[in-house]
Amino acid sequence: MAFYKYAQYLHDSDNATFDRIHSPETATPNSGIYRCAVCGAEIISEKPKPLPSKDHHVHAEELGPIQWRLIVMTQSHGGLGVTVESRSIPSRSPGRELALEIGDDVS
Repeated sequence: MAFYKYAQYLHDSDNATFDRIHSPETATPNSGIYRCAVCGAEIISEKPKPLPSKDHHVHAEELGPIQWRLIVMTQSHGGLGVTVESRSIPSRSPGRELALEIGDDVS
């Protein structure tokens, strides 16, 4: 079971992506924490890298094959309604700086 300390960083979701089961070695559809729906082992996987292989961990054969289910999805580029603001100063190209210096010396 995954743990967390700061609830303000997590949001409830009823998105169907959490209901889907994925086979080992398929492309990870969403970056996040995946749990084996059969035995409960957890892993982290990044989109679009493959989910761990069927040999990743061993559980009792009678339980069946590994089946990965997304339990925590990450948003690597900000979430809905989030505005990213840059406070950095735009850089000037060397040619522009040189032109300003030459212009100042000439006058």
